[in-house]
Amino acid sequence: MRERLIRLAVSGLRRLSWKGLLRAGGVIGWIWHFLLPLRGAVMQANLRRVFPEKDAAWRRSVIRACRRHFVLTGLELLWLPNVDRPFVEQHVRFLDRELPGRLLERGKGLICVGGHFGSWEMMGAATCLAGYPLSYIVKRINDPFLDELINASRKSAGVDVIYTREAGRKVLRELKRNRLLAFLSDQDARSRGVFVDFLGHPASTPTGAAVYALRLKAPVMFVHDRRLPDGNHEIDFREIPVDPDWEASEENVLALTQRFTDLMAEEVRRLPEQWFWMHKRWKTTPAP
Repeated sequence: MRERLIRLAVSGLRRLSWKGLLRAGGVIGWIWHFLLPLRGAVMQANLRRVFPEKDAAWRRSVIRACRRHFVLTGLELLWLPNVDRPFVEQHVRFLDRELPGRLLERGKGLICVGGHFGSWEMMGAATCLAGYPLSYIVKRINDPFLDELINASRKSAGVDVIYTREAGRKVLRELKRNRLLAFLSDQDARSRGVFVDFLGHPASTPTGAAVYALRLKAPVMFVHDRRLPDGNHEIDFREIPVDPDWEASEENVLALTQRFTDLMAEEVRRLPEQWFWMHKRWKTTPAP
């Protein structure tokens, strides 16, 4: 019964037009903010940590906009089967659209690093439809039904999926096929991460992207999406410089991780309402 209801809801969602989807995101975001204000304490604490100079009214406005934004991001994920090349040409603008192609000319694949900012699902779909073969490194969802539903939506736009537990043996194969591999590296990595500065505070950060890039000598690109005021999207590609003589030492992994974390922090300060403030990003603290 539960699965049938979810499928009916998703089917109805996919019958919406693009403008209808934007309106639905606004309505559900309003309900979340005013009627079911979940994760509010976490969002408040994170914003006070990063922007201590801002007042309570500013924080409330960011939280309200953030909730609407992430509702819409989730709806977009389920709506991806409607996204095709004409849609991308009309609603997505690329900055330096040719950069991935230039980096792929090296023949070593391309490590893409981003975060839970903007609409990363739309970014992946649009990148694939722009002609760049892309695989996501993702965690398997504990609920098999939801895992299949979400990843089928991603695959409808051409995005391949590699589960983190299988990444070790598949990443090399994908890079040899000269594909893009995307990592979202802005969540708390607990004891498995390295501590780098993020928005002025030490944060345990995943090292997978840096380790693979340095071990396999693959180029690295920072990728992220910005939602524009009209609901459309702007996708930014930027090469992250890697010293050619760097080996995969702890020092170099730390340095490269800091480089892409700095770029992520720059975007969060620019558009704070588009980052995932409901996550306990600084939960893990450095040992004394």
